[in-house]
Amino acid sequence: MLANNGHSVEIWSIVESEIEMLKEKHEHIDKLPGVKLPDSITFTTDIEETIKNNDILVLAVPSVFTRSTAVKMAPFVKEGQIIVCVAKGIEENTLMTISDVVESEIPCADVAVMCGPSHAEEVGRLLPTTVVAGARTQKTAEIVQDLFMNEVFRVYTSPDVLGMELGGSLKNVIALAAGMADGLGYGDNTKAALITRGIAEISVLAIEMGAKAETLFGLTGIGDLIVTCESRHSRNRKAGMLIGQGYTMDEATKEVKMVVEGIYSAKAALALAEKYDVIFSSLAVHYIEDFDKLIKDVYNLLNQGGYFIFSQEHPLTTALLTQNYWTCNEENERIHYNLTTYALEGERKVTWIVDGVIKYHRTMSSIINSLSNAGFIINKMLEPIPSKEIMNQYPSYKRYIHKPDFLLIKAKK
Repeated sequence: MLANNGHSVEIWSIVESEIEMLKEKHEHIDKLPGVKLPDSITFTTDIEETIKNNDILVLAVPSVFTRSTAVKMAPFVKEGQIIVCVAKGIEENTLMTISDVVESEIPCADVAVMCGPSHAEEVGRLLPTTVVAGARTQKTAEIVQDLFMNEVFRVYTSPDVLGMELGGSLKNVIALAAGMADGLGYGDNTKAALITRGIAEISVLAIEMGAKAETLFGLTGIGDLIVTCESRHSRNRKAGMLIGQGYTMDEATKEVKMVVEGIYSAKAALALAEKYDVIFSSLAVHYIEDFDKLIKDVYNLLNQGGYFIFSQEHPLTTALLTQNYWTCNEENERIHYNLTTYALEGERKVTWIVDGVIKYHRTMSSIINSLSNAGFIINKMLEPIPSKEIMNQYPSYKRYIHKPDFLLIKAKK
Protein backbone atom coordinates (compact mmCIF):
# COMPACT_ATOMS: atom_id res chain seq x y z
CA MET A 1 0.00 0.00 0.00
CA LEU A 2 2.69 2.48 1.01
CA ALA A 3 4.93 1.50 -1.90
CA ASN A 4 2.01 1.84 -4.31
CA ASN A 5 1.51 5.36 -2.93
CA GLY A 6 5.04 6.22 -4.05
CA HIS A 7 6.82 5.95 -0.70
CA SER A 8 10.18 4.30 -0.12
CA VAL A 9 9.51 1.20 2.00
CA GLU A 10 11.91 -1.03 3.93
CA ILE A 11 10.70 -4.10 5.83
CA TRP A 12 12.50 -5.34 8.94
CA SER A 13 12.11 -8.70 10.65
CA ILE A 14 14.07 -10.38 13.41
CA VAL A 15 13.59 -13.72 11.62
CA GLU A 16 16.41 -14.14 9.10
CA SER A 17 14.72 -16.96 7.17
CA GLU A 18 11.65 -14.74 6.69
CA ILE A 19 13.75 -11.90 5.27
CA GLU A 20 15.58 -14.30 2.92
CA MET A 21 12.25 -15.63 1.66
CA LEU A 22 10.94 -12.10 1.07
CA LYS A 23 14.11 -11.07 -0.74
CA GLU A 24 13.90 -14.09 -3.02
CA LYS A 25 10.15 -14.33 -3.63
CA HIS A 26 8.82 -10.83 -2.82
CA GLU A 27 5.95 -12.79 -1.31
CA HIS A 28 5.22 -14.24 2.12
CA ILE A 29 4.59 -17.83 1.07
CA ASP A 30 3.28 -18.95 4.48
CA LYS A 31 1.07 -16.07 5.58
CA LEU A 32 0.09 -14.15 2.44
CA PRO A 33 0.45 -16.53 -0.50
CA GLY A 34 -0.38 -14.96 -3.82
CA VAL A 35 0.20 -11.37 -2.65
CA LYS A 36 3.24 -10.09 -4.56
CA LEU A 37 5.11 -7.18 -3.00
CA PRO A 38 6.37 -4.35 -5.26
CA ASP A 39 9.96 -4.68 -6.48
CA SER A 40 10.81 -1.31 -4.92
CA ILE A 41 10.48 -2.70 -1.36
CA THR A 42 13.71 -3.70 0.40
CA PHE A 43 14.16 -6.16 3.28
CA THR A 44 16.58 -6.27 6.21
CA THR A 45 17.33 -7.69 9.65
CA ASP A 46 19.23 -4.53 10.68
CA ILE A 47 16.85 -2.65 13.00
CA GLU A 48 19.23 0.26 13.59
CA GLU A 49 19.63 1.09 9.91
CA THR A 50 15.91 0.64 9.28
CA ILE A 51 14.99 3.20 11.93
CA LYS A 52 17.73 5.68 11.02
CA ASN A 53 17.04 5.52 7.26
CA ASN A 54 13.26 6.09 7.44
CA ASP A 55 11.05 8.95 8.60
CA ILE A 56 7.99 7.01 9.78
CA LEU A 57 7.92 3.56 11.37
CA VAL A 58 5.02 1.09 11.15
CA LEU A 59 5.11 -1.40 14.02
CA ALA A 60 3.28 -4.55 12.96
CA VAL A 61 4.70 -7.28 15.20
CA PRO A 62 2.16 -9.38 17.18
CA SER A 63 1.07 -7.68 20.39
CA VAL A 64 2.88 -10.20 22.62
CA PHE A 65 6.17 -9.09 21.04
CA THR A 66 5.49 -5.36 21.06
CA ARG A 67 7.38 -4.51 24.25
CA SER A 68 10.47 -6.58 23.41
CA THR A 69 10.56 -5.04 19.93
CA ALA A 70 10.11 -1.52 21.32
CA VAL A 71 13.07 -2.10 23.66
CA LYS A 72 15.22 -2.98 20.62
CA MET A 73 13.97 0.11 18.75
CA ALA A 74 14.35 2.64 21.56
CA PRO A 75 18.08 3.53 21.22
CA PHE A 76 17.65 4.51 17.56
CA VAL A 77 14.32 6.38 17.43
CA LYS A 78 14.64 10.12 16.87
CA GLU A 79 12.80 12.75 18.93
CA GLY A 80 9.29 13.12 17.53
CA GLN A 81 9.63 10.26 15.03
CA ILE A 82 6.18 8.84 14.23
CA ILE A 83 5.53 5.19 15.05
CA VAL A 84 2.23 3.78 13.71
CA CYS A 85 1.04 0.76 15.72
CA VAL A 86 -1.18 -1.62 13.76
CA ALA A 87 -1.18 -4.63 16.12
CA LYS A 88 -4.28 -5.17 18.27
CA GLY A 89 -4.01 -6.39 21.82
CA ILE A 90 -3.72 -5.63 25.53
CA GLU A 91 -0.61 -6.58 27.46
CA GLU A 92 -1.63 -9.30 29.88
CA ASN A 93 0.50 -8.46 32.90
CA THR A 94 0.19 -4.63 32.77
CA LEU A 95 -3.23 -4.24 31.05
CA MET A 96 -1.64 -1.57 28.83
CA THR A 97 -2.72 -0.97 25.25
CA ILE A 98 -0.19 -1.32 22.43
CA SER A 99 0.37 2.43 22.09
CA ASP A 100 0.87 2.75 25.85
CA VAL A 101 3.48 -0.01 25.77
CA VAL A 102 5.37 1.71 22.94
CA GLU A 103 5.19 5.12 24.63
CA SER A 104 6.49 3.66 27.88
CA GLU A 105 9.54 2.17 26.14
CA ILE A 106 10.11 4.95 23.57
CA PRO A 107 8.98 8.19 25.26
CA CYS A 108 10.57 10.36 22.57
CA ALA A 109 8.34 8.90 19.82
CA ASP A 110 5.12 10.36 18.43
CA VAL A 111 2.93 7.25 18.66
CA ALA A 112 -0.14 6.76 16.47
CA VAL A 113 -2.43 3.79 15.83
CA MET A 114 -4.34 2.51 12.83
CA CYS A 115 -7.33 0.21 13.32
CA GLY A 116 -10.40 -1.00 11.50
CA PRO A 117 -11.77 -3.95 9.51
CA SER A 118 -8.69 -4.65 7.39
CA HIS A 119 -7.63 -8.24 6.81
CA ALA A 120 -4.19 -8.28 5.20
CA GLU A 121 -5.32 -10.83 2.62
CA GLU A 122 -7.74 -8.29 1.15
CA VAL A 123 -5.57 -5.19 1.62
CA GLY A 124 -2.78 -7.00 -0.22
CA ARG A 125 -5.11 -7.67 -3.15
CA LEU A 126 -6.06 -3.96 -3.23
CA LEU A 127 -9.69 -4.60 -2.32
CA PRO A 128 -11.56 -1.53 -0.97
CA THR A 129 -10.84 -1.07 2.73
CA THR A 130 -11.63 1.63 5.30
CA VAL A 131 -9.71 2.21 8.55
CA VAL A 132 -9.13 4.91 11.16
CA ALA A 133 -5.87 6.64 12.12
CA GLY A 134 -5.69 7.79 15.73
CA ALA A 135 -3.14 9.96 17.49
CA ARG A 136 -2.71 12.38 20.39
CA THR A 137 -2.75 15.29 17.94
CA GLN A 138 -4.82 15.92 14.82
CA LYS A 139 -1.64 16.85 12.94
CA THR A 140 -0.10 13.40 13.47
CA ALA A 141 -3.36 11.63 12.61
CA GLU A 142 -3.57 13.57 9.35
CA ILE A 143 0.06 12.75 8.47
CA VAL A 144 -0.76 9.03 8.85
CA GLN A 145 -3.98 9.52 6.90
CA ASP A 146 -2.16 11.17 3.98
CA LEU A 147 0.56 8.52 4.04
CA PHE A 148 -1.79 5.56 3.58
CA MET A 149 -4.89 6.85 1.80
CA ASN A 150 -5.54 6.14 -1.88
CA GLU A 151 -8.42 5.15 -4.14
CA VAL A 152 -8.90 1.71 -2.50
CA PHE A 153 -7.74 2.45 1.06
CA ARG A 154 -9.75 5.14 2.85
CA VAL A 155 -8.49 6.49 6.16
CA TYR A 156 -10.51 8.51 8.68
CA THR A 157 -9.01 10.18 11.76
CA SER A 158 -9.93 10.08 15.45
CA PRO A 159 -8.54 11.49 18.71
CA ASP A 160 -9.99 8.55 20.68
CA VAL A 161 -6.91 6.32 20.63
CA LEU A 162 -8.06 4.40 23.72
CA GLY A 163 -11.46 3.56 22.23
CA MET A 164 -9.88 2.46 18.96
CA GLU A 165 -7.41 0.14 20.68
CA LEU A 166 -9.93 -1.35 23.11
CA GLY A 167 -12.39 -2.03 20.29
CA GLY A 168 -9.66 -3.58 18.16
CA SER A 169 -8.36 -5.74 21.00
CA LEU A 170 -11.50 -6.92 22.75
CA LYS A 171 -13.27 -7.88 19.52
CA ASN A 172 -10.72 -10.68 19.14
CA VAL A 173 -12.15 -12.28 22.30
CA ILE A 174 -15.68 -12.20 20.85
CA ALA A 175 -14.35 -13.60 17.55
CA LEU A 176 -12.93 -16.57 19.44
CA ALA A 177 -16.36 -17.20 20.95
CA ALA A 178 -18.04 -16.79 17.54
CA GLY A 179 -15.63 -19.32 16.07
CA MET A 180 -16.36 -21.75 18.91
CA ALA A 181 -20.07 -21.41 18.14
CA ASP A 182 -19.35 -22.27 14.50
CA GLY A 183 -17.19 -25.21 15.55
CA LEU A 184 -19.97 -26.53 17.78
CA GLY A 185 -22.40 -26.36 14.87
CA TYR A 186 -24.56 -23.53 16.17
CA GLY A 187 -26.32 -21.29 13.68
CA ASP A 188 -26.49 -17.68 12.58
CA ASN A 189 -28.88 -16.79 15.41
CA THR A 190 -26.28 -17.73 18.00
CA LYS A 191 -23.54 -15.80 16.25
CA ALA A 192 -25.75 -12.71 15.87
CA ALA A 193 -26.44 -12.81 19.61
CA LEU A 194 -22.71 -13.15 20.38
CA ILE A 195 -21.80 -10.22 18.14
CA THR A 196 -24.58 -7.98 19.46
CA ARG A 197 -24.00 -8.70 23.12
CA GLY A 198 -20.26 -8.63 22.49
CA ILE A 199 -20.24 -5.03 21.28
CA ALA A 200 -22.51 -4.07 24.19
CA GLU A 201 -20.09 -5.54 26.75
CA ILE A 202 -17.04 -4.11 24.98
CA SER A 203 -18.69 -0.68 24.95
CA VAL A 204 -19.58 -0.71 28.64
CA LEU A 205 -16.04 -1.60 29.66
CA ALA A 206 -14.39 0.77 27.18
CA ILE A 207 -16.61 3.73 28.07
CA GLU A 208 -15.95 3.14 31.75
CA MET A 209 -12.23 3.28 30.96
CA GLY A 210 -12.66 6.61 29.18
CA ALA A 211 -13.42 5.70 25.55
CA LYS A 212 -16.13 7.38 23.51
CA ALA A 213 -19.32 5.50 22.60
CA GLU A 214 -19.23 6.64 18.96
CA THR A 215 -15.81 5.01 18.55
CA LEU A 216 -17.14 1.63 19.65
CA PHE A 217 -20.09 1.85 17.27
CA GLY A 218 -17.89 2.83 14.33
CA LEU A 219 -15.28 1.16 12.14
CA THR A 220 -12.85 0.35 14.95
CA GLY A 221 -15.54 -1.19 17.14
CA ILE A 222 -18.51 -2.89 15.56
CA GLY A 223 -16.96 -2.73 12.07
CA ASP A 224 -13.85 -4.61 13.16
CA LEU A 225 -15.96 -6.97 15.29
CA ILE A 226 -18.19 -8.00 12.38
CA VAL A 227 -15.33 -8.75 9.99
CA THR A 228 -13.35 -10.66 12.63
CA CYS A 229 -16.34 -12.79 13.64
CA GLU A 230 -17.48 -13.52 10.09
CA SER A 231 -14.44 -13.59 7.80
CA ARG A 232 -12.75 -16.76 6.58
CA HIS A 233 -9.49 -14.81 6.92
CA SER A 234 -9.91 -14.30 10.69
CA ARG A 235 -7.34 -16.30 12.64
CA ASN A 236 -9.25 -15.68 15.88
CA ARG A 237 -12.44 -17.11 14.40
CA LYS A 238 -10.51 -20.05 12.90
CA ALA A 239 -8.86 -20.82 16.23
CA GLY A 240 -12.25 -20.65 17.94
CA MET A 241 -13.74 -23.05 15.39
CA LEU A 242 -11.00 -25.56 16.06
CA ILE A 243 -11.49 -25.27 19.82
CA GLY A 244 -15.23 -25.78 19.28
CA GLN A 245 -14.41 -28.93 17.33
CA GLY A 246 -12.38 -30.33 20.23
CA TYR A 247 -8.86 -28.99 19.70
CA THR A 248 -6.94 -27.74 22.71
CA MET A 249 -5.85 -24.09 22.72
CA ASP A 250 -2.26 -25.07 21.87
CA GLU A 251 -3.37 -27.41 19.08
CA ALA A 252 -5.61 -24.72 17.58
CA THR A 253 -2.81 -22.13 17.67
CA LYS A 254 -0.39 -24.50 15.92
CA GLU A 255 -2.99 -25.26 13.25
CA VAL A 256 -3.62 -21.57 12.55
CA LYS A 257 0.16 -20.97 12.24
CA MET A 258 -0.15 -17.36 13.38
CA VAL A 259 -0.40 -15.56 16.70
CA VAL A 260 -4.03 -15.68 17.89
CA GLU A 261 -4.36 -12.32 19.64
CA GLY A 262 -7.73 -13.17 21.18
CA ILE A 263 -6.22 -15.85 23.42
CA TYR A 264 -3.99 -13.27 25.10
CA SER A 265 -6.63 -10.52 25.06
CA ALA A 266 -9.18 -12.81 26.78
CA LYS A 267 -7.02 -12.95 29.90
CA ALA A 268 -6.49 -9.20 29.83
CA ALA A 269 -10.20 -8.58 29.24
CA LEU A 270 -11.10 -10.63 32.31
CA ALA A 271 -8.61 -8.69 34.42
CA LEU A 272 -9.97 -5.37 33.13
CA ALA A 273 -13.55 -6.43 33.86
CA GLU A 274 -12.56 -7.27 37.43
CA LYS A 275 -10.77 -3.94 37.80
CA TYR A 276 -13.68 -1.85 36.47
CA ASP A 277 -16.85 -2.82 38.32
CA VAL A 278 -19.80 -2.12 35.99
CA ILE A 279 -23.38 -3.36 35.62
CA PHE A 280 -24.94 -2.60 32.23
CA SER A 281 -28.53 -2.73 31.02
CA SER A 282 -29.66 -1.92 27.48
CA LEU A 283 -33.27 -0.83 26.85
CA ALA A 284 -34.72 -3.13 29.49
CA VAL A 285 -35.63 -1.24 32.68
CA HIS A 286 -38.86 0.22 31.25
CA TYR A 287 -40.21 -3.36 31.24
CA ILE A 288 -39.61 -3.69 35.00
CA GLU A 289 -42.57 -2.91 37.25
CA ASP A 290 -40.72 -2.50 40.57
CA PHE A 291 -38.02 -0.03 39.56
CA ASP A 292 -37.08 0.86 43.14
CA LYS A 293 -36.31 -2.78 43.98
CA LEU A 294 -34.26 -3.17 40.80
CA ILE A 295 -32.15 -0.12 41.64
CA LYS A 296 -31.58 -1.27 45.24
CA ASP A 297 -30.58 -4.76 44.06
CA VAL A 298 -28.11 -3.35 41.55
CA TYR A 299 -26.66 -1.03 44.18
CA ASN A 300 -26.12 -3.95 46.57
CA LEU A 301 -24.35 -5.99 43.86
CA LEU A 302 -21.80 -3.28 43.06
CA ASN A 303 -18.59 -2.62 44.92
CA GLN A 304 -18.00 0.87 46.26
CA GLY A 305 -17.04 3.04 43.30
CA GLY A 306 -18.75 0.72 40.79
CA TYR A 307 -21.08 1.99 38.07
CA PHE A 308 -24.58 1.21 36.86
CA ILE A 309 -24.95 2.23 33.21
CA PHE A 310 -28.35 1.79 31.62
CA SER A 311 -30.48 2.95 28.75
CA GLN A 312 -34.26 3.01 28.49
CA GLU A 313 -37.00 4.48 26.37
CA HIS A 314 -37.22 8.15 27.21
CA PRO A 315 -40.04 9.09 29.62
CA LEU A 316 -41.47 11.30 26.88
CA THR A 317 -41.77 8.16 24.74
CA THR A 318 -43.35 5.97 27.43
CA ALA A 319 -45.74 8.69 28.65
CA LEU A 320 -48.71 8.19 26.32
CA LEU A 321 -51.57 5.86 27.19
CA THR A 322 -52.19 5.24 23.48
CA GLN A 323 -49.80 5.08 20.54
CA ASN A 324 -51.27 8.17 18.91
CA TYR A 325 -47.93 9.95 19.18
CA TRP A 326 -48.15 12.85 16.73
CA THR A 327 -50.39 15.71 15.69
CA CYS A 328 -50.03 16.24 11.95
CA ASN A 329 -51.19 18.91 9.48
CA GLU A 330 -53.29 18.35 6.36
CA GLU A 331 -50.17 17.26 4.44
CA ASN A 332 -49.52 14.65 7.17
CA GLU A 333 -46.42 16.51 8.32
CA ARG A 334 -45.66 16.22 12.01
CA ILE A 335 -46.39 19.44 13.88
CA HIS A 336 -45.81 18.38 17.48
CA TYR A 337 -45.55 15.38 19.75
CA ASN A 338 -48.63 14.63 21.85
CA LEU A 339 -47.81 14.85 25.54
CA THR A 340 -50.95 14.69 27.64
CA THR A 341 -50.33 11.96 30.24
CA TYR A 342 -46.70 12.47 31.26
CA ALA A 343 -47.47 12.85 34.97
CA LEU A 344 -49.63 9.70 35.06
CA GLU A 345 -47.13 6.95 35.92
CA GLY A 346 -47.75 3.24 35.58
CA GLU A 347 -48.49 0.50 33.09
CA ARG A 348 -48.60 1.08 29.34
CA LYS A 349 -49.83 -1.65 26.99
CA VAL A 350 -48.37 -1.22 23.51
CA THR A 351 -47.76 -3.01 20.24
CA TRP A 352 -44.07 -3.77 19.84
CA ILE A 353 -43.52 -6.59 17.32
CA VAL A 354 -46.55 -8.26 18.96
CA ASP A 355 -49.69 -6.88 20.61
CA GLY A 356 -50.04 -6.49 24.35
CA VAL A 357 -46.47 -5.69 25.33
CA ILE A 358 -46.40 -4.13 28.80
CA LYS A 359 -44.06 -1.27 29.62
CA TYR A 360 -43.93 0.99 32.65
CA HIS A 361 -43.83 4.77 32.47
CA ARG A 362 -41.95 6.78 35.08
CA THR A 363 -41.28 10.50 35.05
CA MET A 364 -37.73 11.79 34.90
CA SER A 365 -37.91 12.88 38.54
CA SER A 366 -39.04 9.42 39.67
CA ILE A 367 -36.10 7.80 37.88
CA ILE A 368 -33.59 10.22 39.37
CA ASN A 369 -35.10 10.01 42.86
CA SER A 370 -35.01 6.19 42.81
CA LEU A 371 -31.30 6.28 41.99
CA SER A 372 -30.62 8.94 44.61
CA ASN A 373 -32.63 7.18 47.33
CA ALA A 374 -30.68 3.96 46.75
CA GLY A 375 -27.42 5.86 47.27
CA PHE A 376 -26.28 6.36 43.67
CA ILE A 377 -24.60 9.52 42.45
CA ILE A 378 -25.57 10.38 38.88
CA ASN A 379 -22.34 10.79 36.95
CA LYS A 380 -23.78 11.48 33.51
CA MET A 381 -27.12 11.62 31.72
CA LEU A 382 -27.67 11.74 27.94
CA GLU A 383 -30.73 12.32 25.76
CA PRO A 384 -29.18 11.58 22.35
CA ILE A 385 -30.54 12.89 19.07
CA PRO A 386 -29.03 12.55 15.57
CA SER A 387 -26.61 15.22 14.37
CA LYS A 388 -27.73 17.87 11.88
CA GLU A 389 -25.72 16.11 9.18
CA ILE A 390 -27.56 12.83 9.79
CA MET A 391 -30.95 14.55 9.85
CA ASN A 392 -30.17 16.27 6.57
CA GLN A 393 -29.12 12.94 5.07
CA TYR A 394 -32.17 11.12 6.46
CA PRO A 395 -35.08 13.61 6.62
CA SER A 396 -37.32 11.19 8.55
CA TYR A 397 -34.96 11.57 11.51
CA LYS A 398 -36.04 15.21 11.90
CA ARG A 399 -38.81 13.94 14.17
CA TYR A 400 -36.14 13.76 16.88
CA ILE A 401 -36.12 17.58 17.00
CA HIS A 402 -39.36 17.25 18.99
CA LYS A 403 -38.03 14.77 21.54
CA PRO A 404 -35.30 12.15 22.13
CA ASP A 405 -36.35 8.51 21.98
CA PHE A 406 -33.87 7.26 24.56
CA LEU A 407 -32.40 8.13 27.94
CA LEU A 408 -28.93 6.99 29.05
CA ILE A 409 -27.73 7.28 32.65
CA LYS A 410 -24.39 6.49 34.30
CA ALA A 411 -24.64 6.28 38.11
CA LYS A 412 -21.86 5.62 40.62
CA LYS A 413 -22.12 3.81 43.95
